[in-house]
Amino acid sequence: MPCHCRSAVRVCSPVIPAGLRVALQTPLPFGSAEDVRAEVKHLIRTLAVDGTGYIVAPCHNLQNITPLKNIVALYEAAHEYGRLG
Repeated sequence: MPCHCRSAVRVCSPVIPAGLRVALQTPLPFGSAEDVRAEVKHLIRTLAVDGTGYIVAPCHNLQNITPLKNIVALYEAAHEYGRLG
């Protein structure tokens, strides 16, 4: 996945927490629960690495075709990988 996450952290940090979101096109509606977990883990490990924070959220809104298991995976992964310290 092409992502300029590290550039965003350099520009924004430490002024504001990174606000990049988990993509709606993929993996949320079309990927597996493991794809969603991997995306969340990648974003947290990339954007919260300096301890300034990262807001885990889907972009815009959840599409009605998004499987419930993927929504649950998003928030479970945020809870599992999103602890600072």
